[in-house]
Amino acid sequence: MNPDIAQLLADLDSPDPTTRAAAADALGQFSAAHGDLADLHEYGIPALIACLDDNQREVRWAAAYALGVLGDPSVIPPLTALYDRSSDDNGLRLVIVKALGKTQQPTAVPILITTLRATDSRCIRTASARSLKRIATPEALYALEESAR
Repeated sequence: MNPDIAQLLADLDSPDPTTRAAAADALGQFSAAHGDLADLHEYGIPALIACLDDNQREVRWAAAYALGVLGDPSVIPPLTALYDRSSDDNGLRLVIVKALGKTQQPTAVPILITTLRATDSRCIRTASARSLKRIATPEALYALEESAR
């Protein structure tokens, strides 16, 4: 395994939430600077998904964003589940909506349409619209057109 990924995975188990959040963020950034992502996808994605249940908000936040950057379709259900159980945290929900858009996965479109239509938060609606525009499937574009009326 890539030693950098191994160290970041070890840091995800740190007792210090700042270290865990920094490791989650670094795993997300790793894909931008490295070509061989096999270890990241095999070990990093499951570890980041586990971080979505961390007791510290900053760790959940960093993990959600990193999963969006990685763009793997397997991250859509756990991000959607975190969105659903974070009704009291619009900041985290905003990060999740942005992460869903970053995946550019068509499977994210249904939850983004729901967030576009159902949230009271103008910021989340705006981020949902931008995420739908980024994914740009016919269903996403239709929802954007419909919301503009």
